[in-house]
Amino acid sequence: MSTRGHRRGIAAAVLACAVGIGGLFGLAAAVAATDSAKHFFAADGTTKDAFGGPKLTWSDRPHYAAGLSGVAGDRSFWITPSDHLTSTSADVGNFGTSDFTIRLWLRLDPSDSPPQVLVSKRTGCYAGSFWDLTTLASGGVEFEIQDSNNNFGRHVDNPTPVYDGKWHEVLIGRSGDQVGVAVDGHTTTGQTNATVVLDNQTPMMIGTDGCIGINGQTAPNVLIDNLSFGPGDAAVDAPATAPTATPSASTKPTPTHPTGSRHPHPAGRRSPSAGASTHARHRPHQHPAVRHRHHKHPPPKFLRPTATPPPTLARGAPPPSTGVTHSPAKAAVAFAHSIPSPSEAFANGKEVGEDLLAGVLLVALLSLPITIINRTSLINADHLGSAAGGLRRALRLDRLGTWIERVPILARLAMAALVAGVLYGFLQPTFGFNLSSVALALGLAAGLGALLVIRVVVQRTFLRRTYDLDATVRVFPGFAMVGLGCVVLSRLIGLQPGLLLGSLVGLVSAQQGRDAEEGHAIAVADAVVAAAIIGAYFLRSAIVDSSVAHGFGGSLLAVALTTMVAAGIQVLTFELIPIAFLEGAPLFSWSRAAWVALITFGSFGFVHLLLHPVSGGGSYLHHVSYLSYLFATYLILAIAFWGGYALRVERRETEDR
Repeated sequence: MSTRGHRRGIAAAVLACAVGIGGLFGLAAAVAATDSAKHFFAADGTTKDAFGGPKLTWSDRPHYAAGLSGVAGDRSFWITPSDHLTSTSADVGNFGTSDFTIRLWLRLDPSDSPPQVLVSKRTGCYAGSFWDLTTLASGGVEFEIQDSNNNFGRHVDNPTPVYDGKWHEVLIGRSGDQVGVAVDGHTTTGQTNATVVLDNQTPMMIGTDGCIGINGQTAPNVLIDNLSFGPGDAAVDAPATAPTATPSASTKPTPTHPTGSRHPHPAGRRSPSAGASTHARHRPHQHPAVRHRHHKHPPPKFLRPTATPPPTLARGAPPPSTGVTHSPAKAAVAFAHSIPSPSEAFANGKEVGEDLLAGVLLVALLSLPITIINRTSLINADHLGSAAGGLRRALRLDRLGTWIERVPILARLAMAALVAGVLYGFLQPTFGFNLSSVALALGLAAGLGALLVIRVVVQRTFLRRTYDLDATVRVFPGFAMVGLGCVVLSRLIGLQPGLLLGSLVGLVSAQQGRDAEEGHAIAVADAVVAAAIIGAYFLRSAIVDSSVAHGFGGSLLAVALTTMVAAGIQVLTFELIPIAFLEGAPLFSWSRAAWVALITFGSFGFVHLLLHPVSGGGSYLHHVSYLSYLFATYLILAIAFWGGYALRVERRETEDR
């Protein structure tokens, strides 16, 4: 090819790359702008958003209790001092300067001692923009906001008592410069001197915040049901596919309308004056810009109740204290809960279909960079081999490889799995020097080791018995660098459980040029891997949801099974890409039908189960940003790989002239 042809090719490839990536990121941004405003968490045994937005995650052990309606099957979040919820995205609750409405039903333990944190979005004490909903020392509730200029005191106190063991509907809203809180239709509003900007990068939390403990605040023991966030002056209801629980007719009191009258306060609790703050939380003085008023006639539209005043449920005692003291955000527990359960992942057939389509689209998109890499590798095979040999000598990997070859096969597999377990342990931000992190590293090693044994034993046995071919187990230390890159990329984009790529172990056939036979063996081994993934997925869900998962051995087992699912899915997605040096190439040459079946299984699992932090396990459009990252990474690397060799050819042509 001429110099001009190389330049034109490079320019066209770079332009195509820019247009493709820009279009994907533009679509992702458009989706985020239009779909992220509404959120509804029904709490019916799942932490998913009914609108397909970011899900919630438990800090330790999932807790659910009887829900608002009191009927069988209706459940609520049971928040305890040791188990709170956190959004997987910082976007939930970032209202900026827009009007908004927050609604929830809550039921507090009468034996608890306020003040306590209910729902919050704040980084820390006296830090930047935040909002939070807390209880008052008197037994009412308070909504507090602060803008990025550290202006304290924008708070609205509602004295309606909530520590009575009953369900209460709480509405919070903003309309222009008016902010208000309604409890069972009893409304208190405050007016600020400016519209507060509510925007930060801290995830919304239920049951704790970044400043808990100040002014005597504690974590609550509370049931929360039907939590919603919405734009404008209307409370958000669940979509038609996710009906909400309503108070049962048998337990409803006579409907009443908000009149501004106050409920009597429980004995021993001081009744504050209307709108007055009962304590100065996080602020050195009362801010004069807030003017409270209690409504005696219909309140502002954005604070009108959506149901009759809440019932006292006939069944179910107030949530008791558990007495359990789990450490929040344990590394092993967080990793084990990073994949949705079958009931969460497959509850919506439409989402399953969309994610299957997204998985197929991912494979199709990767065909362009794969073709570029394969053709460039074929043309420059001699130079690539020479360069790889020089790199091995420079890093002394040949000497390391010679030493490893002397180690028995099972010891090689165990060593590779243990190194990978420690390396991938850093996928969890809470990984460190503690017992839970040890369980995480050992669980990762066990899960990766199980996958390695399955693939190696099945392939080797099949080749020997079917084709009389021998294959050697070889450890590739250089792939540890791939693993390190996966850890860095996963942490940068916030992907959990993270990318588990880069196999340290592979089979090398004693006879070269037998791609068809090797492809047949890979197909059989990966079919066994797919069956192991399915079995591990269902067994993992049973263990994670039980008390067994909270001891050392249970955590280790839960992590091992989660690793088998996550790593196995990624093996069937990325290692089956038909690039010359990956296992997808011989499989593709042996049977395209088998290759399509296995890689579709893997790519669907990757999109539907592993990209769930973006959407709670649903809708393709919510996965576009992650798909964009993956496609952009592959395409940029492919363009750089091809462009480097194209420029090398150009320099040679120039020197020859």
